[in-house]
Amino acid sequence: MAAGGTLAISTFFLPALEGARHGRVELVVRDSGSGMDAETLARAFDPFFTTKGPGKGTGLGLAVVHGIVQQCGGTASIDSAPGRGTAVRIVLPAGAPSTTRSAPAAVRNVPVAPGRVVLLVEDEEPVRRVAARILERAGYRVLAVADGEDALRIAAATPRIDLLLTDVVMPGMSGTRLAEHLRAARPSLPVLYMSGFSRDLPESLAPPPGTLLQKPFTPEVLAARVGEALAAR
Repeated sequence: MAAGGTLAISTFFLPALEGARHGRVELVVRDSGSGMDAETLARAFDPFFTTKGPGKGTGLGLAVVHGIVQQCGGTASIDSAPGRGTAVRIVLPAGAPSTTRSAPAAVRNVPVAPGRVVLLVEDEEPVRRVAARILERAGYRVLAVADGEDALRIAAATPRIDLLLTDVVMPGMSGTRLAEHLRAARPSLPVLYMSGFSRDLPESLAPPPGTLLQKPFTPEVLAARVGEALAAR
């Protein structure tokens, strides 16, 4: 909505379909923007498809949304046309009411080495801020940057880096390419990759097996995976 407009977020409870035990919850996000033509609409959920210019977007946002919704047993759809805005509809199954609070999933207790230096590279500012806060509370020293170019500059001026924690797909340099650059000078540097959408990553971007942290993640899982990567070193 380059010229301004209205963003409306609505939620609804839908009755159970015939034969279903529980109802459904619908979330609708509607804007009054320029809308999408039929060709763009048909590819909106495709991984790496974007109408933004080079360096402005990765084309993974809606693909991640679609994948998460499917994993939860729901559906996602888009209604849009030029000149009449866009509405994204997500329908999720409503769970049965629970009288007890479920316990969080157990995470292996991995020792944390206070003072270890983690180079965090993440182009999404909210994710970068939260991840840095989690690691700092766990006792790490965090160098947080938004892209590969800044990461290389920081690394050139920092003698000690104990771990590279990087997003896989970023504008400009990918996380895998960044790791190659850093390991040319630091061959033993451990690398932990992050991604919100891994199944359709092209081979050139796919990280080695066992080195990928799937988004979204909990603070406990992030701290545990970082500790494991450092311990393996």
